Amino acid sequence: MDVMKVVLPSGKKVEVDPNQKLRTSLKLYWDELYHPSVRAIHCRGLGSCGTCAMKIEGDLTPPTKMEQWRLNFPPHKNGLEKGLRLACQCKPLSDLVLTKESGKWGQGK
Repeated sequence: MDVMKVVLPSGKKVEVDPNQKLRTSLKLYWDELYHPSVRAIHCRGLGSCGTCAMKIEGDLTPPTKMEQWRLNFPPHKNGLEKGLRLACQCKPLSDLVLTKESGKWGQGK
């Protein structure tokens, strides 16, 4: 199986499966994928809540229609243009570096 290397915001390096959505692989390694206040109520990977939004350096699959829709209204208005992606909607095509902003939806304060 091929793997992609990912650098988490903490600096920890992990390996993820390029055949899985990034969220699926990251849940194994990263408790901070979701803000504590939404860990129990996020959309479970459907792309509708936007709480797994983050900046991702590296190559990913193209944005899905759901990702385009969700990242086009608050608090992520114009999110794709700002470099945000939803971990639940994309797969890695290369090694990645992740940056997760503060805030309930990773939008920063």
